Amino acid sequence: MFDQTGQLLVLEIIDNLGGSSGEETKLRMSLKPKIEGATGVCNQFARGVFGMLGAVNPESFDTLHSYTNTFQIPFVTPWFPEKVIPPSSGLIDHAVSMRPDYHKAIVDIIVHYGWTEIIYVYDSHDGKSQCQH
Repeated sequence: MFDQTGQLLVLEIIDNLGGSSGEETKLRMSLKPKIEGATGVCNQFARGVFGMLGAVNPESFDTLHSYTNTFQIPFVTPWFPEKVIPPSSGLIDHAVSMRPDYHKAIVDIIVHYGWTEIIYVYDSHDGKSQCQH
C-alpha cells in the first residue's frame, strides 16, 4: 500500500448511498505495490545478497529495518530517523547509519572564500555538534 516514493496510498474511497443499511462506505486499497516490495527484498535474498547498502525513504525505513533484523543481515544507510524502534526480540539491531565527516569541508570552503559571517542551517543534533567542532 505504498506508492513509488514510499508514501502510504489509499487508492479509492467510495461513498455509496442507498440500500437497506443507509449510508455505506467502502474502502478499496491496492496491495500490489507492497507485495512487489516484499517480493523484491526476498528476490535479493534468493540471489545471495547478504546485506543492504543505500539511502531509503523515511516512509520505508521501518519496513527495511524490520527485514534486516528479522533475517539478521546488515543494513547500512546514510540516513536514520530520529527515533529508531529497537528489535522486539532484544537481539542486535542490524541497521547502521554512516555518514562522511563533512564539517572539515564546510570549514575549508569558509576559509577559502574568506567569509567572516555565515548562516549554518541544520536539522539534527548531529549538525549542531559538527558546527561546534
